Amino acid sequence: MSVSVNERKDELARIQEATDYPVQRSEDGWIVGHFFNCWLSSVFQPVFDVSTRKVIGHAAYIRSATDGTSVLSPWKVFALTEGDALLVRFDRLCRAIHALNYFGSASYGNLFVKVQPRLLESVKDDHGRAFERILSIIGVETSRVVIEIQPEGNRETKMPKHAIRNYR
Repeated sequence: MSVSVNERKDELARIQEATDYPVQRSEDGWIVGHFFNCWLSSVFQPVFDVSTRKVIGHAAYIRSATDGTSVLSPWKVFALTEGDALLVRFDRLCRAIHALNYFGSASYGNLFVKVQPRLLESVKDDHGRAFERILSIIGVETSRVVIEIQPEGNRETKMPKHAIRNYR
């Protein structure tokens, strides 16, 4: 699916109207977001089907730099998210950036995004509802996204089961 520059601008404008995510287009056309004094962008790693050895999608990872362009570890940015409200805002911003970058380019396959384990404890209900709204705005089916819940988030069996039901 080829998306024109005007359609991509419209998608970005709709995201900005529907949310309070501080996102913008960089000079190279990539979507970046701002969180505290950090600029966030995406990087994607291929995910292979082991039986066919073919790429079935890409895993999204956040990349961050300070306003002075010093590269920061994503873990240092996560450390800024003291408190549930900031963590939820940061997570939603990262997912919006990933979706806009991945599905706004010549992507194929599924987008794989990880859930930060603290987020499972922070969001009581409606896991994924905000992300579903972003996908809807840019015209992407939720079936093109794989949500990965990390094993360290599975200390208690009820919490992951509840989150999985909500994401579905």
